[in-house]
Amino acid sequence: MKKYIKQNKGFFISYGVIIGMILLLTLLKINNATFFLLSLFLNIMLIQGIKEIQKVLKIEFTLKQKIYIICAVLAIYLFYSLSLLTRNFVYYWDYSCYYNIQLESMEHFLLGPLSGIRYFIGSTWSGDYGNFLSFIPQVFFQITNHTENSFIASYVLVFTPYLILSFCIALRELCKKWNLKEEDKLLAVGLLSLVLSSIFHATAIYGQPDFMGLSFVWLIIALTISYDFKKVDIPRLFLLFVSTYFLIISRRWYLYWIVTYYLCYGIGVLCNSKNKKETITILKHASIYIAICAILIVGTLFPLIKNVLGANLSSSYAFYKVGGFASEFMYQKNHLGILTLAILLLGIGYGLYQKETRKQTILSLLQYLLMIFLFTRIQNMGLHHTLILLSLYLFWMILFLKNTKKELLYFLYVGILLLNFTGSMIEKNSILWSDIPLHIPYQEDYQSLGEVVEWIEEKAPNEKFYMIPHNNRYNPDKLRNYKAPDSKVKSVLPYGSAILGTQAFPIELLEANYVITTDPFEYVSIEKQYEEVFESCIEDHIYELEKEFDMKNGFKMIIYKRVKDLTIEEIDRYRDALEETTKDFPQLYVEKIEEYKNRKFT
Repeated sequence: MKKYIKQNKGFFISYGVIIGMILLLTLLKINNATFFLLSLFLNIMLIQGIKEIQKVLKIEFTLKQKIYIICAVLAIYLFYSLSLLTRNFVYYWDYSCYYNIQLESMEHFLLGPLSGIRYFIGSTWSGDYGNFLSFIPQVFFQITNHTENSFIASYVLVFTPYLILSFCIALRELCKKWNLKEEDKLLAVGLLSLVLSSIFHATAIYGQPDFMGLSFVWLIIALTISYDFKKVDIPRLFLLFVSTYFLIISRRWYLYWIVTYYLCYGIGVLCNSKNKKETITILKHASIYIAICAILIVGTLFPLIKNVLGANLSSSYAFYKVGGFASEFMYQKNHLGILTLAILLLGIGYGLYQKETRKQTILSLLQYLLMIFLFTRIQNMGLHHTLILLSLYLFWMILFLKNTKKELLYFLYVGILLLNFTGSMIEKNSILWSDIPLHIPYQEDYQSLGEVVEWIEEKAPNEKFYMIPHNNRYNPDKLRNYKAPDSKVKSVLPYGSAILGTQAFPIELLEANYVITTDPFEYVSIEKQYEEVFESCIEDHIYELEKEFDMKNGFKMIIYKRVKDLTIEEIDRYRDALEETTKDFPQLYVEKIEEYKNRKFT
């Protein structure tokens, strides 16, 4: 232990200084740097963790490999820099979710360290959008202007080295297992495969930093590739536990990857056992480790696990009542593109053909099928969910590269990667390449949206607003986030309701002084019925036209002002219109409306 502390003296001094500064600032009631210091602490810990994993695995990168890693990091930085500098986009829905969590985390830590820690525990246990990931980029976000673009720049800047380095560690460990001699070439092309992967960038480019979880995925793979539990390797097992724990709290749906990976990994370890005695030893060591991990994980994350296992989004979220197992394969085919899919199938074929890779290939296929099967029992995958499949896609690509001896095929493969990536940047895609858009839509009505925001700000904070349309083109978030981090509009305009079964009837619609709609009216789900009832209220002169804005794209944003007081009859219009559609969710709609009516008029 003394030797270990001496070897890592710099890290422990850093931890001590940071903890001391946090305690001092807390005593002085200066909280504006606490979140930054905790972010710095976590980043140092991640750096040390990766260093320890390299030590356990005995991996050192050559100068040439370090150059490849630096080039990959810089390439990603360049891509996101160009994207951020050329976009004209207002973030909404999931695109602004993590950004809002980042701001909320900052606000809680400004109230004091205990407030921030309580928020961290509460958001983690919820099993939905935890704020663990917000701790990592805060080390840079703290010194920015706190806009959505600066948030994206922050997590790309901080996450990218972890992602690239962890991927390279896993790839190097795989090369060792297969005794590959052309390690440099495989590393270079493997990095190119990652950097040019549309799936890798799919949602990160829009403000969703879920891809940080891949760092822990690759570290877990690296730590387990050549480990069979015949001997107890305490440093390795500790690092494996920490990586798994961080992956769980990164995003709940990574649990699907964890469950299926460890299941297939266990099968592989037992299949490689040479005799009964060896099998018993493996089971003994593995059982003790699993028991300890289960106690620690369940003991500290029980609410999260309960919420995830108890969730049934297929019944509570009407949008998920589509697709299924077969449909997901079609979605994945479109996300990959025909050319990339052909390469993956060739890689799988090579893997099955060769004896040294046959078991791993079969287990990778089993994990893939299990992940899709389990996931589609609840819902189909969004683009951010597809990240759990990326490690397998890259593994099958590596199988292809492993068996590609001719330089011409390497050049052909790189050409396909470039074509696929370029195709994702083009608005009209071909079936040959990925359907994932990496171009940011140009907000053609950006200036017009600003005019609406200015008008609302003039009325705020003395008036209440509600916006009915809730589609990709127009939704409350487009106005709420227009001047983010300025929250003046957000304080008077609620998030709204659109998704049947998830977002309850918006009482704010009944209480708003001004109601915003559009012409033509586009809808996503239940908000269509809100609009129909609202139009009947306009006809009965409950509302009068207040203001129209030409959005310069064939749409008008129209604002109506309430001129008659709310009545029981008006409330009953919404209840009657929604009763049949929302019969599966009475507590969210009819019962909520009745409860409000009774409270308002008794």
